Parts: sequence; structure tokens; C-alpha cells
Amino acid sequence: MPTVEPTNPLKRRRTEDELEDDPLRMATDYDSNVPLVAATRSDIWFDDGSVVLQAENIQFKDSGEDIKHMLIALYDKSHNTRDPIPFNAIAAMIRMGRKYEIDHLRDEALLRLTVEFPTTLPEWENLAPNYTQIIHEEENDGLLYDIVNLAHQNDIKSILPAAYYLCLQEIVSVILFVL
Repeated sequence: MPTVEPTNPLKRRRTEDELEDDPLRMATDYDSNVPLVAATRSDIWFDDGSVVLQAENIQFKDSGEDIKHMLIALYDKSHNTRDPIPFNAIAAMIRMGRKYEIDHLRDEALLRLTVEFPTTLPEWENLAPNYTQIIHEEENDGLLYDIVNLAHQNDIKSILPAAYYLCLQEIVSVILFVL
């Protein structure tokens, strides 16, 4: 008696062309025509060489960059909470800390933002000139606007007054420069 494969009437069977073009097709089919997809190795590995995590395409919907920044903050013993870090790292720490409920990761990023964008006038007046918790990357001219967007997306209302004030200062200086 022939075996009957269970079928889902809502799904159509994939054609051979689709199977060949699928980069996620497992190479365990022992098909010599299937190209192997090389994984990009990051610099985040345990001392014994084991893989910490594989990201993008299959397991997670998080970006590889967010995963990398999260793992550096969690596992890198040389990670210093007092050294300035790039905005992308702070944004990743907030997103990943919130998503995966890693409170200390999110709290560290929030602390960096509240140092940079104080919530009270006395804290604002005590800001050291040229001190920053965020490394300004040359290619990111809209850093302040990215910070405002991050604050809105993650419900960090406390930093918004200072961030908006700095945005306005930047706009005014551009207008005055043009005149």
C-alpha cells in the first residue's frame, strides 16, 4: 500500500527551481548541486571557540548588529560602562534589553542617555563641557534626531526636553550660519 504524505491544501508544493534558489536550503540533503552558504564569523566567541549565537535569516528577527552590541555588553569583560560608546550600541542595548527583558542592559543605556540629556535644570547646568557618553560617528549627521526617534519608539520621555532643546539649538545655529 502506498504511503500518503500529509498535505496542507493552503500550501503549494515548491518547484525544483525554487528549491535551488533558496539560500536557506539545508545542505544536509547530500545534493552536490546545493551551494553551501558561508557564515560570517564575528569577533564574539567564547574562549573555547564555541559559537555564542547565530543571528539573521533564521533564528532571530533581530539585526546582526544589534545582537553583536548586546553580546559585547553582556560578555566582553573589557566593556567599561564609563567609556563613551557609539549611538548604535546604545540603541541596540535599549531595544534588546527591552525585548529580551535584560534590565541591566537597558538600564545602562538609559543611564548613558540621561547623563547626556539631563532631566532637571541643575543637572543640565552641571554638565561638563565636551563630556559625552555617546561617540558621534562622522557619518551620522542626524544623531540628535536619531536619539529623539529612539526615545519616542521606546517610551523614554524623560530625555525628550533636553534632546529637543539641543535639536533647536542645532537648527538655530544652522540658520544663523546661513545668514
